[in-house]
Parts: sequence; structure tokens; C-alpha cells
Amino acid sequence: QIVKFLQNRIKNVVHRPHPRRGGGWSWEAMMSLRDQLDRAVCVVAAFSTVVIEAALMGKPSLLIGFARSSHGPAMAGYHYQLEHMAEITTWPGVILCQTQQDLVGWVKAALNGAFADKADELRRRAQEVARCDGHAQERIVAALDAR
Repeated sequence: QIVKFLQNRIKNVVHRPHPRRGGGWSWEAMMSLRDQLDRAVCVVAAFSTVVIEAALMGKPSLLIGFARSSHGPAMAGYHYQLEHMAEITTWPGVILCQTQQDLVGWVKAALNGAFADKADELRRRAQEVARCDGHAQERIVAALDAR
């Protein structure tokens, strides 16, 4: 319903369902996501790590904090109270929208460049969370050794 709502108000909305709904993950799907994020002005998401992926590319995200979720009516905002997502909602360029009208307004703001000055800070924050420090292999080996 949200996708149709946006498509009726804004041109060039691309809907990309979560990979679990589209048959799973694949290299082609990941590269397609990269291409779509590269062309995107912003990302609209309910609850997804795509917010971090978008931030790594300096792209803002508009989070859906209204509507129904798997936790029940009006519980979409529940996800952003979880520890691992609460920090992300404080990043510049990550907006928790409370209504459909908020969402449309922020998409239009993104189209008008409202988040252009946030790209570097978004990348920096996302790199901290994603731990893009060149030591991922060491952490994986340490985790396996700990088992």
C-alpha cells in the first residue's frame, strides 16, 4: 500500500521487495541492489540493513514508523526501538516518518537535495557500524576459533 501511495505522488519510484520475498539472495541481486542504490536519491524502508548499505553510499533513508508490521497494527516503529537500530535513527539523513504525509514530504525534500550535505557523515557512521576497518577476516577467524 505504501508503494502505491508513493507511486501516485512521486515519479520514478522503484519498489524492491526484500530478498526473502523474491526467492533469496544471489550475486546478481546484490549487484542489482548496488546499481539501484547508486541511482537512488533516497531509500524508503521499513526495517532493513539496506539503510546501512545506503548510508555506506552516502544515501539518506526514510524509515516507515507507521502502519502495520509483523508485530501488529501501528508497530512498524517498534523496530527502531531495538538497540541495534536505535543508533541508526540518530544519524543525519535517516528520518523516522510517522505518517504517509511525512514520508512524501521527506521524499520530495530528498529530490530537492535536502540531504546532500549529509553524505560524508552518513558514510562515516555506516562504516563504524559495518566495521569497515579492514579487519573483518580477523574477526571471523576469532569467532570461529572461539567455538
